[in-house]
Amino acid sequence: MSDPVHSAPDRDNGSFYRSLLPVLFVSLVFFSNYTDRAILGPLLVHMEKDLGIDHVTSTSLLLFLSSGFCVGILFSGFATALIKPGRVISFSAMGCGATLLFLSRLTTIGEARILFAILGLFGGFYLTAAMATLRSLVRPEDWSRAIAVHELAPALSFILSPLIAETAYAFWGWQGAMQGMGMVSLAIGGSFLLFGKGGSETTDKPSLSGVIAGLRNPVLWVFMWMFALAVGGEFAPYSVLPLSLTAEQGFDSAEASRLLSLSRLACPFGVLFGGWAAMRLGAKRTIASFLLVHGLSLAALSLPVSLVGKSGLFLAMTAQGAASAFVFPALFTLFARSFPYGQQAMLLAIAVPAATYLGTGCAPFLLGTAGEYWGFSYGYLAFGIICLATLPVLLVSERNVNNDTA
Repeated sequence: MSDPVHSAPDRDNGSFYRSLLPVLFVSLVFFSNYTDRAILGPLLVHMEKDLGIDHVTSTSLLLFLSSGFCVGILFSGFATALIKPGRVISFSAMGCGATLLFLSRLTTIGEARILFAILGLFGGFYLTAAMATLRSLVRPEDWSRAIAVHELAPALSFILSPLIAETAYAFWGWQGAMQGMGMVSLAIGGSFLLFGKGGSETTDKPSLSGVIAGLRNPVLWVFMWMFALAVGGEFAPYSVLPLSLTAEQGFDSAEASRLLSLSRLACPFGVLFGGWAAMRLGAKRTIASFLLVHGLSLAALSLPVSLVGKSGLFLAMTAQGAASAFVFPALFTLFARSFPYGQQAMLLAIAVPAATYLGTGCAPFLLGTAGEYWGFSYGYLAFGIICLATLPVLLVSERNVNNDTA
């Protein structure tokens, strides 16, 4: 198998460090894009009270968010084939910002469902455009490091989003939190449109033959399922932990947000370590490590605080968040080395929506349903068992995902 990463168009990009500033600018847009959605989890605690809804209804809003996100990604391959990826990045950020301004004025659950879906739609256009932009900024051999830097954005967002949400809520309410984040996103998106670098070449147009060829490659299905578990681990527990900590573990909302934020301090280190592991150990071993640690930490989250104490609960939350951040460089390295350069945007537009719908839509909804009828701990335990059950499947798939490719 050829190495499609090295099939990318040749560019005189210089060293990775000379490209670092433009990569960081893209990552800043990603931070804004991700935070636009990440603050919704902590704010759901307060929205439930004002809108008079239960856990199932509130977490179902995340299903609408994920549905819109999946539609956005599905059409993102067409967008980057018609419009320069750098401009698509700006469009995504400014669209998210404008939608948050409208969200801050909602009064009914029906309005919330529509606007959550629209927010997800704008957010979904980002990923394939960002991957194309990053490829234009760095040399092929620097790809894993660029992805690790880029993935610092959601890791930092998970740390800061609860603090942003609770601080803004204390002064201006959940409506003010959305207004503030919306204006920030508009400013960042506009700045990238004016000053951002990279992403000046459109991608290949999606084709039926390319789609069929990709679907016949078992690596696409491995990537899709692992990406679902990764984004589910990153987003679903984070989104419902404010609810489970307040409803079942006896924390108030401010204490729950602080604990959640502190537990994500390890995520930036996790993603950087994941970039090193993907290069040194191979993607397959890195992904296997994620499944083991993530499954065990989710099982630990199912234990009551009266049994494990606050320190044990905090350790489980930290390990769960760090494991989720750790796996992304390996996943994108596996993907980039398995498919031709020109097809990558198209195949991402196929694989990511399905994986994202499972991870950021179905997973938090199922955790919320478990919390409403049986207890959040049962949801965490079930998620952990799924991860651990996937581990032997990955280990016996060496014929399709060998360590040389992965």
